[in-house]
Amino acid sequence: MNEKDILSEIVANKRQEVETFKQVLPLRKLYAMVEQKLSLADAPVPSMRQSLVDSGTGIIAEFKRKSPSKGWIRQDGSAEVIPLAYQANGAAALSILTDTKYFGGYDEYMEYKHSSARAEATPAAEAKTESDSKAKYMESKRLVAEIRKREKQTERAEAEIEALEAEKAALEAEAAGEASSDYIRLSEIAAKTAEIDEKINAAFDIMAEEEDF
Repeated sequence: MNEKDILSEIVANKRQEVETFKQVLPLRKLYAMVEQKLSLADAPVPSMRQSLVDSGTGIIAEFKRKSPSKGWIRQDGSAEVIPLAYQANGAAALSILTDTKYFGGYDEYMEYKHSSARAEATPAAEAKTESDSKAKYMESKRLVAEIRKREKQTERAEAEIEALEAEKAALEAEAAGEASSDYIRLSEIAAKTAEIDEKINAAFDIMAEEEDF
């Protein structure tokens, strides 16, 4: 299997996993969990960009125990030990693969503390940290609200498409039963069908915007 085929397989498998996960944990519950976690966080969410800017190396170290094409790299590799070793040796940021089937990872890896001991902060630094944390929390809340809004738009678009397609099917059935000499009615049906197609395309555009968000 070539690299392109492996990538396509990984993407297809991950999409299926996500759909299964949504059945177990609906998105609205996931959003609530994220909001709660952010509200209880004792430190701001780290910025990878800022870490790279501030770093003298610019290195993003990757932790993965398994390769999709080569198999196990280090089956006993510890996500609590190796990433910290990367950091201690100059890595500015970490890429930790959590996919189980292809990379031998687990979601729990993201719960581990992947940071070295913090230096004592000055009052000014502490104030800035608190301010940054609040700003990031508010931005996260805004994004959650935007996602929910777009989901509702998609639901409305899907319902509209279903209704429009039913209306179009009824018109097409009527057109099939009309006498070919009834040009006026056939023209009305054709115009109405074209109008419905435009509305369906507009609804699909709304759904596409949601997927791209």
